Amino acid sequence: MKQKTIMALPAACFWAVVGFCLAGIAVGSVADYPINVLLAHNTSLGAFFATYGSYFSYCLYPAAGACLCAGLRAKGERFRLLAWTLLFVGYFFAVYYSNNYNGKAVRALFGYQPGETSALRSLGSWLFWVALYA
Repeated sequence: MKQKTIMALPAACFWAVVGFCLAGIAVGSVADYPINVLLAHNTSLGAFFATYGSYFSYCLYPAAGACLCAGLRAKGERFRLLAWTLLFVGYFFAVYYSNNYNGKAVRALFGYQPGETSALRSLGSWLFWVALYA
């Protein structure tokens, strides 16, 4: 008798993994905020991770764009423009969100003062993010 599989796993294993993930989400939803408050307000390491934790999520935009680009390019010449557009959009979103939400310190590093210095210094901060995600 052939064993039933879901996504190439035995059905029991698949449902065990789903249950484990749902339990982790439930426990994390209840326990995450008190842990964050405990660490971020009491230690400099906790404050560092609370501040820079969003950078890792911004890295997913270029990764998703690269995966979509590779998959669409494999489909043929007809999807080439769409593939490169999605790759560009992924990088643009990463740079845009990084520069808007966390870019104040980077713009200050480049000496940019709104209304006082050249816009080329702001462009330098954008190029910093582009190089970071490249």
